[in-house]
Amino acid sequence: MKRFATTFITLMILPLAARAENVMDATLANDIDMLRTVLVNDAHDVNLASANGTTALHLAAAYGYGRITAELLDAGAHVDARDHLGNTPLILAAQSGHVDNALLLLAAGADRTAGSFSGGSALSYARGNGHRDLVRILTPVVPTPAPVQHWPYVMAVLSIALLAAVVSEIHRSLTPTHTLARAAH
Repeated sequence: MKRFATTFITLMILPLAARAENVMDATLANDIDMLRTVLVNDAHDVNLASANGTTALHLAAAYGYGRITAELLDAGAHVDARDHLGNTPLILAAQSGHVDNALLLLAAGADRTAGSFSGGSALSYARGNGHRDLVRILTPVVPTPAPVQHWPYVMAVLSIALLAAVVSEIHRSLTPTHTLARAAH
């Protein structure tokens, strides 16, 4: 059984790690042609992570490699992948001040509210590091509520008041004979 486990690890795990390094190497080298070659050979490489959970997209976002980030996203990289600290690629782009990468990640559907395991979000890291452009981009836009249109309610109240005034006037103009006649029916 022990021999089987060793053989399994050798045959299955090590080749995965070697393939992941190729994507990582291409990303770290900021070499778009090398990355495309690696991705053509094995498209599933794009989401393999290192031992600490770092993916090629984390690296591209952190280093500001926009073309690499776009290529990885086009190849199907998980936009909200988390490393061992809970950081997403968007958090790393925000920490480093890479506006273009943050915009690419947001356009690909990155969760702007995701927080790391320590509780920091992309917005809080951008704010803490003084990246004003990213703070503007990452700050949620709170819609202004539409003004309440009171006019229909005002008209209803006025209509009721007018009706009450008319009824009151009618009652005041009735003679005792009218009142007796109404009571008889």
